[in-house]
Amino acid sequence: MWNIIRRLFSFTTLADVRRKWLAFQRFAPAWLVIAVMTFLWLQTAGGLFGPVAALVVSISIHILAGVFIGLFILGSIPPVVQALIIDPNKNRPKPDPGEPPPKFPPHYEASRAGVFTPLRPGEAKMIETWNGSFIRGAMNYPERRWAGEPDDIPLTPLHQAYWGVEKSGTYPDSHPLPFPQPKRRGNTLEWLLWVLYSPVSVTWWLWKRYVFRITGALWVGIPGYRTLHMYKMVRRKIRREEREVTENGATRTVTKTILEPYWDWSDHFRVKDYQFPVLVPRADTQNFVELEVQLNVIGQVVNPFATAYNTDDWPVRQDGAAINGVTLFSRPRPADEVIAAKDKDTKVAGEFAEAIKTTVSEKLEPAGIVIKEVQMLDATPTDRQMAIALGAPAKAKSQKEADELLAKGHAAPVREIGQAMRDFPEALHIPALEAMVRTAEKAGDKAIISLGGATEGFKPPDIAQIQQLRELNARLNPPGAATP
Repeated sequence: MWNIIRRLFSFTTLADVRRKWLAFQRFAPAWLVIAVMTFLWLQTAGGLFGPVAALVVSISIHILAGVFIGLFILGSIPPVVQALIIDPNKNRPKPDPGEPPPKFPPHYEASRAGVFTPLRPGEAKMIETWNGSFIRGAMNYPERRWAGEPDDIPLTPLHQAYWGVEKSGTYPDSHPLPFPQPKRRGNTLEWLLWVLYSPVSVTWWLWKRYVFRITGALWVGIPGYRTLHMYKMVRRKIRREEREVTENGATRTVTKTILEPYWDWSDHFRVKDYQFPVLVPRADTQNFVELEVQLNVIGQVVNPFATAYNTDDWPVRQDGAAINGVTLFSRPRPADEVIAAKDKDTKVAGEFAEAIKTTVSEKLEPAGIVIKEVQMLDATPTDRQMAIALGAPAKAKSQKEADELLAKGHAAPVREIGQAMRDFPEALHIPALEAMVRTAEKAGDKAIISLGGATEGFKPPDIAQIQQLRELNARLNPPGAATP
């Protein structure tokens, strides 16, 4: 109770003040009715039935007080609450010692045993009877509310549109455990019945909020009467695999995107953005090359009631819509153009994303899901030889560019030497003179070397320039270097 009062009167902004005031206006009449009804109960019992009735009422109040005190104590012990959590995959077959859990275990039934369920931010769950009839929805999403909650909207929890997810604005956020009130607005009989049992109902509501506040566990109901809406879901995890490939004597590292499938039971819907990888095993193209395409679909559940009850299997529906969209996009295009959609900066990538998004959105709109973005993760031919053939032009182009750069690098010293020869024609005599010098060194004084016309054209001022040319030649062609 103290936490509720403290939250009601704690605020930081004017918008927060308005939300608190609206919440106070909404709940204040109900609290007043409860107080008046409790007083009238005691007065009526004492006046009509005398001491016996007063004694019965007193005993009942003491029993209820004892029960609720015990519940508050047990709800404060996390291990007790955890033991009563509903785990849909509790019956999943356990792996052998030392073995990883199987991705596709044999079929097993979802477990519905328990009275609590964890409700994480961004999730919504549908509470229903044991036989599958809808009771209510519960959502934990800051700054969001159910579409039908504002008093000026003529919707009740019995309407499907009531469970649409909208931004709260100045209205209080939806709480997984709303204040108890009649489902049908304006129904006098239902309102009177609610007033009669309101003291017990509100106390019970306070206990559920207390447990949720300190443990994060949401009360669902007694097994056999209440449970969660559960459905089988095939998921895929995105994994990057690197391996070394040797081709024509060269080894390179290839990165491949792998979608690992597995299935389990789910009891919630993501009202925040979710990502759902989709595998298209075969997509036809204009030039009859079949492609394996991997997508990442980003969407959001905007009406969990519609997602739960307007379709029997929304993941399969989304897979089918994505496969259909990819096929419609790829058939009128050649394979290399479809593969180019992997590059986000290309025009075809934008066309691909928009086409798939439109197709999938049309199929999932009746199921209360909107698609925000579609990303192509990978696209490869299903035939390995065809993949090599399609990749050959790109490899040839890359090899050509590499050879051109290598040739330019090898030609650079030749260009510099040629330019030097044009600037200093006298340097052409240097190799001949050096050869004569080496010959003279070996012959010693036993030979006469004829210089001939090798020295023609030399002048004393040219000696410095010749020395610079020799240094340039030594720098461009160091000893032991390969000749281009």
